[in-house]
Amino acid sequence: MITEKQTFPAAAARLTKTLASATSNGNEVKSAISRFWELLPGATNEEVAAAMQSLAGVFEATPVENAIHAIMLCGYLVEKGYEGKSFIGELERLTVKNLDIAEPLLKASVTAMEATDDEEEDPYEAVDKLRETVAVEHPDQVQADDWLERIYPCLVSTYSSDLELLNKGKALLYERVKPYIQVSNACSWLSTLFGVLFNEPVLVVELSQKKPSQARSAVSPIIFSYSCY
Repeated sequence: MITEKQTFPAAAARLTKTLASATSNGNEVKSAISRFWELLPGATNEEVAAAMQSLAGVFEATPVENAIHAIMLCGYLVEKGYEGKSFIGELERLTVKNLDIAEPLLKASVTAMEATDDEEEDPYEAVDKLRETVAVEHPDQVQADDWLERIYPCLVSTYSSDLELLNKGKALLYERVKPYIQVSNACSWLSTLFGVLFNEPVLVVELSQKKPSQARSAVSPIIFSYSCY
């Protein structure tokens, strides 16, 4: 018989508390995540939404590994079919914050790549050398860029699952990420997604029948592998 402490809301509360704690160890985190997944099949949509909203409260947790766990857990839940509206606002706030911090590094990386002669030096090696210097002088910029590289699958999954969220994200981030697609996987993926047209008229030529037909553009959700869960 399942007791009250073994319900999904209780497991979600325990998980949030564990991730929010700066002293929780790896085994405690692993145990809390396992219990969360074990009870997920019996949870209601409302309970899962409440859990994701609670997890959003630890997106800035210390250590950063716990924060990444919370973000990626939410991304996995979106790919399981749950809505991302309960956490996307907080994730967007932090994305803008980290873009602001990382932007000097991203701008310098683009400059370094464009100034490199392919015959003398590989452009990506030039960027790597730049990052080594910046890591010493401005470690916060490298840390912010690393954060973006780790969480962007959650953003892409959430935006690709909901047109309303995609449009809001596009208005917020598209112009910010476009200049850095050569030097950032996060910016490249987001820029590509924001460039996809939804529900636009498309003319399709059916060669076998030698006639055109009307269609509408669409996209399927982009699926990432959250193998750690």
